[in-house]
Amino acid sequence: MNKKAAILTAAVLAAVFCTFSLYAQTDDDDFTYYGFPPRTYDFELSDIAERLIPVISFNIGKHEQGYVWQEGRSSALTEKRKPADFYEITKITDGDPATAWVEGKKGDGTGEWVIIKIDAYDGAYDFADHYRDTDFDAFTMELSIMNGYQKNKSLYFRNNRVKDAKLTVYAVPIAIGIDDAGIDWNPDVVLEKNVTFSDVYTGAPEGSVQKMDFTFTLPEKYRTQSTIEFYLKFEIGDVYRGTRYRDTCVSELSARFVKTDVKQR
Repeated sequence: MNKKAAILTAAVLAAVFCTFSLYAQTDDDDFTYYGFPPRTYDFELSDIAERLIPVISFNIGKHEQGYVWQEGRSSALTEKRKPADFYEITKITDGDPATAWVEGKKGDGTGEWVIIKIDAYDGAYDFADHYRDTDFDAFTMELSIMNGYQKNKSLYFRNNRVKDAKLTVYAVPIAIGIDDAGIDWNPDVVLEKNVTFSDVYTGAPEGSVQKMDFTFTLPEKYRTQSTIEFYLKFEIGDVYRGTRYRDTCVSELSARFVKTDVKQR
């Protein structure tokens, strides 16, 4: 690298660093920002896009400790003398079967929903690189659920459990520029599936886990996308009715991709 090129590179890096540093000091009512400023769009954002943008990868540094992604669920139960986040969306992915996301709608909670991120398989970093550079045509996702309130047998059967649910998987085209970040277009629905769960409580320390696999493909336009993230919307259909309460509970919900053997293009 010649001297002129080195000076130019250093200037660009300094400008990017200053942009990040200045932005990290900017506060608003919701976040302290660490990273990219928000992008402006020349297309109308869909409802799901507006819900996902606060938590997709380039925004994870914005969140204060204790942040609750309220756009990621339809409702959450609140009760007197309990913390406001006691039944929040954060409880569905905290790895603790003694906690639960509990919807807050009057009645059985039919139609209520929660969104979670789909995790990469072990060792994977960038889905887009894998999809673009290999003979990789289909994604296989493993869903795991600890249905109901699994803290103990009494709470499990007193509250509703999910019997039927609708699963919707969204592919999100991430766009990261020199001075902003966002999405290239509105997320695409790549899987819709109705599923039924059994009503199982074993009392085991790890809870009663139910698993199932699903396979889907992506639109061809994602072949040239630099970064892709995936999110799962879980919508309550029918329920197993609790003996005392009408609240529908899910202790844990996760989704991850299963590694597929592929050949390089």
